[in-house]
Amino acid sequence: MANTLASDLIVDILAEQAMNTLPSRLSSLGVFSTDFSNERSQRSGSGPRQTIQVELNSTAGSALENPTNFEVTSAVDSAVNVVMNHISRPVGLSVQDLNQGRRLLTKATKALESVSTAVMDVAMALVTETNYTTGPIDASGGFDDAKLKEAWAAISDGVQKNIVLNGESYSKFLPSKMDEFDPTKMQGGIFGFDNFAYNNRFGAAGADIIGFSCSPGAMAVAAMLPADPGDAKDRDYIASDVVTVDPLGISVEFNVWFSRATRGHWMSYDVVFGAGVGDSSALIPISSASQT
Repeated sequence: MANTLASDLIVDILAEQAMNTLPSRLSSLGVFSTDFSNERSQRSGSGPRQTIQVELNSTAGSALENPTNFEVTSAVDSAVNVVMNHISRPVGLSVQDLNQGRRLLTKATKALESVSTAVMDVAMALVTETNYTTGPIDASGGFDDAKLKEAWAAISDGVQKNIVLNGESYSKFLPSKMDEFDPTKMQGGIFGFDNFAYNNRFGAAGADIIGFSCSPGAMAVAAMLPADPGDAKDRDYIASDVVTVDPLGISVEFNVWFSRATRGHWMSYDVVFGAGVGDSSALIPISSASQT
């Protein structure tokens, strides 16, 4: 084991790969009302970890004019109960994996893809015509400029105007020349949208849904860290750290440990995540099926 990577190097590899992989895979969560923190879950074991309330970013309420009492608000705070579940992807590590950074990087990438897919599926499973009853926009003939304008108009009164599209639809709005391409402008807002986002995980969504326009109050998404493992962390862990994914602000934990049961090394990426339906009129599904 003399050639095994030092624990500090393992931390660097796993942290860097999380920061490289997760931003693009989770970025579309930023169109919703978010509550991402580094607080730890209150419980471990089987079943949901806990239920929290997430405030929706929706109606701001009215400002006060010439107030004499500054401890009142005219805003109606609305919140959604979000059930939080622990999402984890453990991976067994061989001696060769620990000896070679490239092999560890490959294992880390696969684990991150699994975790991010599971996270997106939790949120996208709520994007159905049952939960969001306005629309859907008929894109059976393809999603083009006219449909983009229709999607914008459908949420024009929202506090923000966001759109999330699958790969085929998103690609139609990419610049035709490489020197015109700036993906930060696409994600940060373009064509009148505050966020113009890509997501190719619509398999868990309602049938034929290929995207949606929304304001943040449509859904609440929340994330926190798993419960503290207690004494096991000091006894068996080789490496452990938390990575915060910017600019989204969601944090994931990774751990590397030696298992006394299997007599082998393991690693995992972990996050506690949940989502809840907010304003049913604040998200407009885009469907590839004819609505006639």
